[in-house]
Amino acid sequence: MKVGNFFVMGILNSPLHPLMSASTAIIRVTGRKSGRIYSIPVNYERDGYEVMITSTRDRTWWKNLRGGSDARLRIKGESYLARAEAVEDDDVVGAYLDALLLRQPNMARFYGVNKEEDGSFRGSDLERAASERVLIKAVLSDSVT
Repeated sequence: MKVGNFFVMGILNSPLHPLMSASTAIIRVTGRKSGRIYSIPVNYERDGYEVMITSTRDRTWWKNLRGGSDARLRIKGESYLARAEAVEDDDVVGAYLDALLLRQPNMARFYGVNKEEDGSFRGSDLERAASERVLIKAVLSDSVT
């Protein structure tokens, strides 16, 4: 595990989690072949029981969610069971990123998306960002803790 991830996960699993947990969660997925449990800090957006997460395609943990799989999410100090699925369709990922950036324009820099002179997000930048990322859709069920 990277030192930065270790530090972030330490905070998110501690009473200090409010420092980061408004936008950062921990997702735990089980490897389909290895059975190994992966715990990864991720940025998230939550709307009721639905949680949206993006990851770069060069990471591998999300591949365990192809076709849907059970996962655990730690959000704001609470643990939840979830059904999560990786979405790789560039159009779907792009539409999500476009909507996300309209809600949170400060995230454009994180995704490398620039604005046009009229204030809209540059389409070619959105397309590139979508092709580099995967969207994880998770639906929360019961709180575990």
